[in-house]
Amino acid sequence: MNVRMSISNTVSTLFLIAALCAPAQTLVDHIRMPGSRLDLSTRNEVAAAVRRSGDWLAAQQSPQGSWGISNTVKITSAALVALCAPPRPQHSDNRARAALWLKSTAGQQIADIETHALRLLALSLTLPDSSVRSNLFADLVAQAPKSTNISAAAPADKALWLMVASAVTYTDVEPEPDTTARLAKIAAEWPPFPCDAREIWYKARLINAAGSGRLTCDGTILDWRAETAIFLLGSQRRAPSGGAYWDAPDNDQRILETAWAVLTMTEL
Repeated sequence: MNVRMSISNTVSTLFLIAALCAPAQTLVDHIRMPGSRLDLSTRNEVAAAVRRSGDWLAAQQSPQGSWGISNTVKITSAALVALCAPPRPQHSDNRARAALWLKSTAGQQIADIETHALRLLALSLTLPDSSVRSNLFADLVAQAPKSTNISAAAPADKALWLMVASAVTYTDVEPEPDTTARLAKIAAEWPPFPCDAREIWYKARLINAAGSGRLTCDGTILDWRAETAIFLLGSQRRAPSGGAYWDAPDNDQRILETAWAVLTMTEL
């Protein structure tokens, strides 16, 4: 399968980084409407939370460049993607070591869609343009789970795979056919908190991709961005040694939860 030499669409598709580094508001936009972009103060808080998370994730990395004890490919991929949202100079060595470690796993068969998509995305965000990268992507895409498995995947896994596959290949990927119904379900059940960050990311991603950033219920515009920011900011925990994370039963899950929380914040 042919692969694009440039993955700029990946970054623009996944990360709405402008929300993290937007210029100050002018006097004419001080009245914020429900569902619109976050106000300046909240954007600054979100940016600070993302920086704290990056510092914590960097401190959890092994000397070999990986993260986690079990399912290290998934955890390393998620952590690396989070460190690219946006990339900070002080973590350049962390990203380089992680990319090299992930590249060394290219021959490892991945069974689940989430891990496969995260690895492909992480490498697309970190490896420089070259024929070696193009060939690597072709090999990784060829290793993708069978289409029947993708069709039966959980909504969040399917959304992630479709996004990554459409961003790094020439082939157009068919969008999910039932996004309207899923948006309506999200709106009817909003707010979803508390729930894991991966599920929040999926909802935010769907609202942005299929709903143009708007979520309505019975004609009322829901303030999903602000409510999501409030929940994530309020549930982030400071680490005694520095940085901050989102909690989970063990450190492997904590790394994943933190990475998904960071990715969710880039959707706000």
